[in-house]
Amino acid sequence: MEGFSRVWEGEETRAVVVGFAGIGGHSVDFAAWGAELSLRTITMASRDHPGLGGRTSEPLGELNGMPCEVDAAIAAAHARWPGRPVVAAGESLGALILLAHAGCASESGRPVVSGSASLRPAAAEHEQPDGLVLSAPAIRTPRKISPWGLAVIALRLAIRSGKHFNFTGDPALLTNDPAEREEIERDPLRRRALPVSYLFAVRRLQGRALRFARAVRVPTLILWGEEDRLASFPAARKLLSIIPPELRRLEVIAGERHMLTRGGRRRETAGLIARWIEQTVICERPAEAG
Repeated sequence: MEGFSRVWEGEETRAVVVGFAGIGGHSVDFAAWGAELSLRTITMASRDHPGLGGRTSEPLGELNGMPCEVDAAIAAAHARWPGRPVVAAGESLGALILLAHAGCASESGRPVVSGSASLRPAAAEHEQPDGLVLSAPAIRTPRKISPWGLAVIALRLAIRSGKHFNFTGDPALLTNDPAEREEIERDPLRRRALPVSYLFAVRRLQGRALRFARAVRVPTLILWGEEDRLASFPAARKLLSIIPPELRRLEVIAGERHMLTRGGRRRETAGLIARWIEQTVICERPAEAG
């Protein structure tokens, strides 16, 4: 599984989905999607963020370096499944990272490599996915930090405090499935506290997300839970107004909350993703020569 923390692969692979989890999450969050997609001959591979999930022996990665993680994952998918289209999927913070990846490509001036050409230059390049799935992109959160909370954050940043903030809340905000809520609470690999500098970097990433979205040039599926109370739906609508209409599609999943990977309709959601990939990524991809 070089390049990936977990892989769900069926008997055949027509396309590959590379997943990036939300804040504090890890690759196991994609287990239901991976199982369902593999039955539909779409392989799913997920990559934990540095310092999270199965990569806790590594230092916690900086968010401004995450686009390079996306490049590495897409390149690894092309190397393992040559000739197959690669779709990048991100949940919550993972979706913001994918938007940052698109935005950094337009700003960096690096050559963009798209598709799965058999000859891929070895130089550092921006790996463009063939499609994006943005699940509950947390561009904005409706709850505001109190003035006292902002003061504490500013003080800890000023003194470079290593003390961590516990950011977890009620798992019922994440999923309507009681069994999944219990799994999330018991999960020993889930990160429940992060340095204040990391959380502050998340806020900066949120502030730049809509600007990054202007660089999206591939088919994009945006998924939203109808009962999501952690992320702001008006911000998602703003995202829709930025991405060209011929490239984007919104699906609101009835009854679901923030974590569509762990919701009661998670396998149904994976089926929706599979159909979208078949209709917009696989069908539009030219047949490989030979």
